Amino acid sequence: KKVPAGGAPTAVNLNGEWEAVADANGQPFPFSLTLKIDGEKVTGGSSSQLGDSVISSGTWKDGQLNFVMEGQNGAITMNAVVIDGKLSGQFDYAGQLQGKWVAVKKK
Repeated sequence: KKVPAGGAPTAVNLNGEWEAVADANGQPFPFSLTLKIDGEKVTGGSSSQLGDSVISSGTWKDGQLNFVMEGQNGAITMNAVVIDGKLSGQFDYAGQLQGKWVAVKKK
């Protein structure tokens, strides 16, 4: 594959399953995340001890991942960038809890 002029960063394949951990007020909250990227559109979902959530809307554009998951207890707005092959970003859970989260792709 030829690298485009300007040395664009290598495209990361976000499709698949990710092992993620959110920081909920200093407590690690593990969850699994499944992403499906179609152009700039993001679909998928997650599962955790709180149950399953579905991505209701999402975009992958200019190296920024943004999506909203609908859970039983409200919407979770999440964003991330890719750093060294990992997802790293922020979440906002129904306006009640904010924090950081990271994810590593399952091998």
